Amino acid sequence: MNGANQDPSTARLSRSLALQGRICDPLPLIQSDNPKRLLRQIQNYLVDASNERKLITSPGEIFQLVKLLPPKKRDEFLLEGADKNELHDPNRPKIEREDGCWFHFFIIGTAAPERSKLLLLGYHFEMYVPDENRFFRYDLNSPTGEARENVDKGMRSHLHLNAEDVQLPAPAMTPFELLDFFVYGFLPRNQDRRRIGGHQGS
Repeated sequence: MNGANQDPSTARLSRSLALQGRICDPLPLIQSDNPKRLLRQIQNYLVDASNERKLITSPGEIFQLVKLLPPKKRDEFLLEGADKNELHDPNRPKIEREDGCWFHFFIIGTAAPERSKLLLLGYHFEMYVPDENRFFRYDLNSPTGEARENVDKGMRSHLHLNAEDVQLPAPAMTPFELLDFFVYGFLPRNQDRRRIGGHQGS
């Protein structure tokens, strides 16, 4: 339905839900067959980045910060990378890049029906840029979690750009696609130029 016979608010919701369907259906599978193996894969990924000097956080700290936590629901898993730190307290545990930016994340998943891969249910990946006092965060809200209202309004997968109360639609990504961006990405297009005042020339 194109929304011509709907009231405007219903039409907007229909479009949001259709967009969510294109973004999130189907969600990408996690290329790992159990949570403990996924944990080792992510730890090893970050340790390699630390050894490459892309991260200031040491390998020993990574093994302490990246861990499995007791899930809130049966048959799910919760994998955490440093404490949730939305107040951006520099004294809290964090995974820090060589340029001073830091991030934290968590991933919620369950076994996929074929049991050979894990099914992604939700995630929260946040980067903080202390020199510019700004953050961005990719969220995928679990349909079984506390933010179910975002799913109902077509915002299950979204991006926050330095504002908690503003959400932009974002593609659903795998944990390693997000880590590629958080560890190796978010760099000026011209590496000889620094970001000044949060702006990069076009």
